Amino acid sequence: MKLCNTTICARREIANFIILLSVLPAFWFVINDDPTHGFSLCGVFGMGINDFDSTLVAAGLASIDVNGKMRHEIEQWKQFVDGHHFCTMDEHSRPQISTQKIPLQHYIDGTPVPNRTKKEKLHVILIGRRQHTTPNKFSLQKSNGKLIQTPPHSNLRRAQQRTFARMMVPMIMEATRENDRLYERVMDENQSKRPRSPLVIPSSKLKGCTTASTENIPKKLKTVVGAKSSYENLKSSTGECGKVSVDVIVQTSNSDNFGTLVNDDLEDSEVAELKKKFPLIMKVANAVGDLDEPFLDDLLQELLVVRQNEGRPSGTYKNRKNN
Repeated sequence: MKLCNTTICARREIANFIILLSVLPAFWFVINDDPTHGFSLCGVFGMGINDFDSTLVAAGLASIDVNGKMRHEIEQWKQFVDGHHFCTMDEHSRPQISTQKIPLQHYIDGTPVPNRTKKEKLHVILIGRRQHTTPNKFSLQKSNGKLIQTPPHSNLRRAQQRTFARMMVPMIMEATRENDRLYERVMDENQSKRPRSPLVIPSSKLKGCTTASTENIPKKLKTVVGAKSSYENLKSSTGECGKVSVDVIVQTSNSDNFGTLVNDDLEDSEVAELKKKFPLIMKVANAVGDLDEPFLDDLLQELLVVRQNEGRPSGTYKNRKNN
């Protein structure tokens, strides 16, 4: 397989990091495992799972199938560890690649393995200087009947991890640009992690309310209703490409009691608390009084326009208002 420049550079950096680890006693690390486990290769690289997967894809040691799932290329791993990067190392320090099927959780907990227990296929790599006590298999790397989850310690580990991560950043970015599946996977994961918080315009009593999440704000919003607790949720978050992504609480009941910002049922102390927390909203409420539905619609649209333009009303919006 012909390797591109990004793959060559990524493999070189991974090899350099593995060589740094090879001065320590040998330890089996799992390539395709949860990074929360101490024997995870992702953990020893000092990366999150997304950056780790992107690193392997950039190095051609993993790929992404049509369903967006990671597929570790073990043959490429074997060619990599048997290649020129480690040719100057003695035979007791060269990394080794292996594959095992074990009921991982039972091995972690040190519990008996029942018959017909489902086994997980694990791709493992042995890194470090082998000694007579080094186990020949990952499944034998145990202490008191449980898998060892504490790899050999190095005082320079954190500094080495930071250097490695910085060196990998441009290669990960280039691989993401070149690989459509990796790009889609990264974007999907970033989108799923984006925080979404509700944008609430409070009104009188909270009746028959449901929460709707949308990226395109409708021209005609139904009147938003809420009580004093709704004031605490007056937030918005900026979505992708400058769009405003919000959660809007809309009224689904047929109530005609629209848009009163201050509930008459609130006690004086509660009104004072609202004035202290939200002085601008309360000034609008006191100045205008009862607000109808069109006013609330227009107010929301204006706030969204200002938010989209980072606090500055757009030229189109100002022209429309002047006309």
